[in-house]
Amino acid sequence: SANPKPARVLVVPVDRRLPKIRVVTRQAPSIADQRIVVVIDDWPRDSAYPVGHYVKSLGPIGDADAETAAVLLEADVDDRPFAPAVHACVPPLPWRFEESEHLGPIPKLRREDHRSLRVCSVDPPGCRDIDDALSCRVIETLDGDSNAPKTFELGVHIADVTSFLKPNTAMDDEARRRGTTTYLVNKRLDMLPKPLTEDICSLRGGTERLTFSVFFKFDATTGLPVPDAQPRFTKAVIRSDAALTYQEAQTMMDDPDDVSDLAKDLRNINFCAKALRKRRVAAGALSLASPEVKFELDKSTSDPLDVGMYVTREANRMVEEMMLLANVASAEAILKAFPSQAMLRRHPAPAPRMFDPLLKSCAAAGVKMDVTSSKALADSLDAATRPDDAYFNTLLRIVATRCMSQAVYCVSGAAKGRGRSDSAPNGETSLSHYGLAAPLYTHFTSPIRRYADLAVHRQLVSALQFKSVEGASLERHSDENAFRRLELAKTAKHLNQRTRAAKLAQRRSVDLRLTRALCASPVTLPAVVRSVTRTGVSLFVPSFHTQVFARVVGGDGVVFLPRMGLGNERKEDDVFLTTRVLFDGGVKTLAFFARNKNGSGEEEERGPRLRSGARAWVRLSASGGETRAARVEAELLDASHPEARLGAAEAAAEVARRVEAMAIDDRPALEARVVTRGMAGAGVSDVTETEKDASPARGGGEEIES
Repeated sequence: SANPKPARVLVVPVDRRLPKIRVVTRQAPSIADQRIVVVIDDWPRDSAYPVGHYVKSLGPIGDADAETAAVLLEADVDDRPFAPAVHACVPPLPWRFEESEHLGPIPKLRREDHRSLRVCSVDPPGCRDIDDALSCRVIETLDGDSNAPKTFELGVHIADVTSFLKPNTAMDDEARRRGTTTYLVNKRLDMLPKPLTEDICSLRGGTERLTFSVFFKFDATTGLPVPDAQPRFTKAVIRSDAALTYQEAQTMMDDPDDVSDLAKDLRNINFCAKALRKRRVAAGALSLASPEVKFELDKSTSDPLDVGMYVTREANRMVEEMMLLANVASAEAILKAFPSQAMLRRHPAPAPRMFDPLLKSCAAAGVKMDVTSSKALADSLDAATRPDDAYFNTLLRIVATRCMSQAVYCVSGAAKGRGRSDSAPNGETSLSHYGLAAPLYTHFTSPIRRYADLAVHRQLVSALQFKSVEGASLERHSDENAFRRLELAKTAKHLNQRTRAAKLAQRRSVDLRLTRALCASPVTLPAVVRSVTRTGVSLFVPSFHTQVFARVVGGDGVVFLPRMGLGNERKEDDVFLTTRVLFDGGVKTLAFFARNKNGSGEEEERGPRLRSGARAWVRLSASGGETRAARVEAELLDASHPEARLGAAEAAAEVARRVEAMAIDDRPALEARVVTRGMAGAGVSDVTETEKDASPARGGGEEIES
């Protein structure tokens, strides 16, 4: 009828932890089989279910757009388009560099012209919001002595977004509200309008663009910064020579026949980056693991066609080190100028209890771990490395990553004191970054996608006194709140909330696509036993950076062995099977035992022993999703299972191929790669989250940040 009567219905939340909700609505016929939004109003004492009301429908269950909308709603991420007032703040296109407007008459005070400097950017394939680029040139000695030690001038060039983003405007207010760009598997939710991020500010090849640049002097012999040589910040204009992908940059560095100037620059930058990384690790910086799953999507349906892991190359680490270097230099500069008002990024040392999962996993696998400091932890992880078991090595570092506290934005004067922190007994202060072993740190290098970087840029402008002849700053901004401690503290708190929301949305987006892929096509993958109980095994699957639980005892109490063949032979009808948890050589182990049902014969061990830290094979599938969120299901396979044997052979062949292809002796070896059954080209490698890459599409957040 035109006016249907109100109906009482039970709606099922996507989150399996929540109960069903009773709703009274006239929309019952139209919302069946839809993803809907419901608000809980009450939970009467005498009711098994809470009571709520219907708000709106997101679309059919299983529809990619509807499921993505549910993910964003759960994470509290706004995907509404920018308002007309925001778009009105964007300069008209096409934007062109005008010398008369940007290059002043006095060399010391003007924006520097570096259009003749050889500059390139290095990013993931398809990246359009390019906010950083690099340069390297050899500085000649004043006396022309060819035998004198050479010096490199390394430049880190960052998009000068604040030259276009004025405070107290609709666009600045909206950027602050959003806080960060959110990267989902199938789309990107920008902090700023695309004309700004992909055109006006993007450091595209062959195009003149404004930058906020910082130059460092490096000893060409050691690859380390020249002692007492201070970083030099300047506003500049550049013309990037090339927008490279990581693979393209890696190929140029590896190719001995490539003697181009750009290839030489990349090799010099990489030489310095490796020296910087070695120094950081020696100081106690952690090299952990936070692999990212990447997807190849159907362009029309957004369904996953292929699932793999994001591969980290030496070129990634090169860019990462340069970004970390610039961020540390920025932190030191703004703290010196604003001792109580600097926008910083700190990473508190984890409380001792936070390491319990790592210590338990290590104890179960017979591994010793010292967590008294970041240096001790880094050394212990290195000492625990098994040369012949890359999956176990990855597991340890990922478990360690999950023990970390969360890095947060803070204001120097609002942090808990300037001295040593009670929670950091090993010398870290309340402003330190534990994971990077850095006394000070901030975010400067990604202003296109992080509002915190914009705040830092504005502080640097005032700290470094970039003034025009009239005495006004280049920005000409009047936002006094940017330097008020309380206002900055509120901004930092807000940005922490938005960063957490964006990361939650990113994780949920990956989970959604992964379960959809497994529903369509189960896969068999290698795993590492993390812990064992009498009823099942907790496993870590490096390929998908996920933890699963495989049961060996059914709901009816029946014990079944890991599957050995393609048939249904998991239980033995003529014997009673039981499980026991043993300590085999000090390692926690699950064993299977059998006794004849007629009571005759001795109890004997059956099947494989499952040792903590050991390799196992698991078949992953997914079920559900019609109402509740789909979840991954795991089934143990015996090493003799045909799929396991095939997977082992493919993994060994792929690792051998990669080792043989390594052209640089000291390049970090990739952990492994498995071409799985049922998914073309699904891959696995050890990928550390870096300053440059922390999203499926683009990146962000320094390594080990969680």
